[in-house]
Amino acid sequence: MIRFIRWISGLAVLAAATLTTLFLLEVADPAASEDGDLVFRVHFTDGGGLESGAYVRHRGVVVGEVRTVELSPNLYGVVVEVAVRERYRAAVRERSRFWVVRPRFEGLARGVRGLDTLIRSPYLVFDTPQDGGPPLSPEVPVFGFDDPPGQGAVPDIGPPPQPGDLEFIVRFSRAHGLKNGAAVNYRDVAVGEVRQVDLTSDGRSVDVHLVIRQRYRDSVRRNSRFWVVRPALESGLFASNITARDLGSLLTGPSMSFDTPNGASQQPLAPKSIVAGWAERPEDAAENGGPVVSIPGVAGGRVLEPDIRARLELVEVSYVFVETDAFADDRYHYQGSGVVCGVSEDALVVLTARSLADGRYSVEDGIGAPEIEREVLRVRFSDGEVRDAKMFWYDRRGADIALLRVSGAVRPFEPPVFATGAPNWDDLRLVRFSLGEVNALRYQPIPPGTLAGGDEVRAFPSDYPLPLDSWLGAVTVDAEERVVAVLGRRAALEKRPALSVIERLPEEWRAPR
Repeated sequence: MIRFIRWISGLAVLAAATLTTLFLLEVADPAASEDGDLVFRVHFTDGGGLESGAYVRHRGVVVGEVRTVELSPNLYGVVVEVAVRERYRAAVRERSRFWVVRPRFEGLARGVRGLDTLIRSPYLVFDTPQDGGPPLSPEVPVFGFDDPPGQGAVPDIGPPPQPGDLEFIVRFSRAHGLKNGAAVNYRDVAVGEVRQVDLTSDGRSVDVHLVIRQRYRDSVRRNSRFWVVRPALESGLFASNITARDLGSLLTGPSMSFDTPNGASQQPLAPKSIVAGWAERPEDAAENGGPVVSIPGVAGGRVLEPDIRARLELVEVSYVFVETDAFADDRYHYQGSGVVCGVSEDALVVLTARSLADGRYSVEDGIGAPEIEREVLRVRFSDGEVRDAKMFWYDRRGADIALLRVSGAVRPFEPPVFATGAPNWDDLRLVRFSLGEVNALRYQPIPPGTLAGGDEVRAFPSDYPLPLDSWLGAVTVDAEERVVAVLGRRAALEKRPALSVIERLPEEWRAPR
């Protein structure tokens, strides 16, 4: 009997080992690369723990793998190189949406998602809407979602801000579980929502971007107090006095609320301001001395009025193209900045450098005019929305300055103030796009005596310490915070960075529109 039991046990162990081996052989590398794979890049603001070799899934099926995860050249994003196996490449379209799967608690109503990544590494998932567009080409840049679409991803949050809505930032020491799309309540009425949750440039605080709808914006004053709504237990002297509060946030997840005390400042809060937030109700935190965050350089640590970076509607410009000739095809990908400056034919207009939007200006063939094909020009707004664009004007005298027309409906924006006359070249500052403000070099003074050249184009020295290649398209402002010039190249086919003055624009574009 004992021998029989041993025989059965050994057979069971052998069978288990065989099945395990077959399973490992089957799943060890379901996304192994093959010839004909579709290889492309997805841009994120955060890598979300992705590593090389992570799976890429579509409808629950492993269809590819992550090849590399690297910081973007300008260091304020992450570039993920993805390979989708040849037989699945038709599933990837230009409007496919990519996001990273990792554990997420979304309140009792939605539950916990991504639990499988507790025992395995995060992986990449994509879906393709019905109007997914043409098949994705490798040279087309893809911008990923920080959250699953429809579950807090920035492009899918409620209605976009409308003219008259109030947009500003509340700063906390930590995120306290807040997610994109969380409600903002005043007297138990939903008056707005959280649009974005970001780290500050120094990484020591968290900025929560809010929008308050126009009909409620008068409820927000300079002395309004904002806090995070989470479940709480309140106890008295005896156990029978324990009460629960804000249990509704167990179902919906943390939200935000605010009040406006009587007296003190009753001035309206300026758009793009930064307000010090409270991690709990102000009456609960009173014994701790007030706001949990202080803002450097502001008396009392309460409100920081916006500076020029906040008042300009800065965008990222991404331009991909292929230059063809008899010997080889060369692929180029340029990234830089621009600023929304007006409206043309019911479309937003972006001011930027021509070298960021025209391969014929920036690339030399060596034989004749370069042949440019498969151009993809896009702009990315500060809330993560990406749109196609097309250059419709450039300076015919050769300065590196251009205007783009952006597809889609007109968004609200603050028109820049353009300088007139000759600028003071010794008192200027560069301002560029930086998604989430994670790059501290978004705002850079130009030391006096740095620039050399004429009245309309001034070049930087070759040994200038700032890596200006990542600053192309940045605007330059003077002491009165007027836009003076655009950073580009000194001339066509040149690499030396230079400023081209706004006077090169057509006269009708130099006034706010």
